[in-house]
Amino acid sequence: MTLDGTEVATPTAGADGKISVDLTIPTTTATGQHVVAASGTGSTDEPMELKVDINVVSCQAAPPTTAAAATPSGSLPRTGSDSTMTMVRVGLALAAFGGVLLAVAAKRRRRAAALA
Repeated sequence: MTLDGTEVATPTAGADGKISVDLTIPTTTATGQHVVAASGTGSTDEPMELKVDINVVSCQAAPPTTAAAATPSGSLPRTGSDSTMTMVRVGLALAAFGGVLLAVAAKRRRRAAALA
């Protein structure tokens, strides 16, 4: 097996004719496009070759993103608003007021029905 024409591994085929190899790209390999090629002979001694294009990238850790850096360690971002409880209180007060109006209306209907 070669990387851009330089030998990097010599795999041997098993009884079934298949090969398996772990290929380590040398650390001196420049980033960018490269060609890995494997060549050998088939079961009838005909030449065989396989070429694969690869892209070598840097293994350096990526810098943290701005969003991750802005989040305090060990806590989740705060969502929602401070006015949520105020709105809940207003909603409960309106529901209670509606219940009082309903009770007053029912009492008036009963009184009107008793007088009729």
